[in-house]
Amino acid sequence: MRLDAAHHLFDARHPVDRRTDQNPQQVRSDDQVLEMTRRRRTTLDDSNWHLDKKVPIALILAMAMQTAGVVWWGATTSERLSALERKADAVAPQAERLARVETKLESVQNGISEIKSILTPPVRR
Repeated sequence: MRLDAAHHLFDARHPVDRRTDQNPQQVRSDDQVLEMTRRRRTTLDDSNWHLDKKVPIALILAMAMQTAGVVWWGATTSERLSALERKADAVAPQAERLARVETKLESVQNGISEIKSILTPPVRR
């Protein structure tokens, strides 16, 4: 791969010096320069977040709509839960009253059974 064919890999903010560190008289080859440029680009790209122009606007809109949907769902779920809690608080005293009524009903049924046993004549044989 030639250097001029991959000029888009070169970052002008951090130019690569073609001279080697060990021997300033020796010049690096195109492949060495490309490899150094790739490493430098990878380091720069990994440290900075960016949004590529290749990301379609439809994808961005779809993600925004999904996010809005999740927020809306969470809000309605929270409201439904609050309504159920209010209903449960309103019904709690009625449950206690129902238990007392059931106990009284049992005692009334026992009383009626006693009255029936008294009024029913014994069977003679």
